[in-house]
Amino acid sequence: MIVVSNTSPICYSVMIGEADLLARLYGKVVISQTVLQELSVSRTPEQVRDWVKHLPDWLEVKDDAPTSLILPRVLQAGEASAIVLAKNLRADVLILDDRAARRVATAHGLTVVGLLGLLILAHRSGQTDARLAIRKLRQTSFFVTDDLLTRLSQEHGIALL
Repeated sequence: MIVVSNTSPICYSVMIGEADLLARLYGKVVISQTVLQELSVSRTPEQVRDWVKHLPDWLEVKDDAPTSLILPRVLQAGEASAIVLAKNLRADVLILDDRAARRVATAHGLTVVGLLGLLILAHRSGQTDARLAIRKLRQTSFFVTDDLLTRLSQEHGIALL
């Protein structure tokens, strides 16, 4: 299975103490050089920058490749590079949180899951407590509404609030 991730799911999983969540779910995850750079810039939380200094074996970094994909300018560089990488690798899953970027990715035929979806998946398989992880997530700058959590709770039969 080929799994590609954007910046924010990795960043926030590190911040809530679930850095290995992606490895537990998928074994190996691929990121672009641009995503690695975004994880390393000064505005990224120090905890994440420290984590990046010692990348785990399950995270593979690929060079950015040129593309003929037409992508909207509203996408951030990491989002665009993750979409391109996922298309080039014919990824089974693209991990992406931003709503606009998710729309673009699905329009290009990619299967997308966000960090909340990963937490629910991991919860169902007994690998994490989604409710606790989401509480930690809400203490960061991650944006999620009560309405979305209520809807996800109902859809998946898990109390997330």
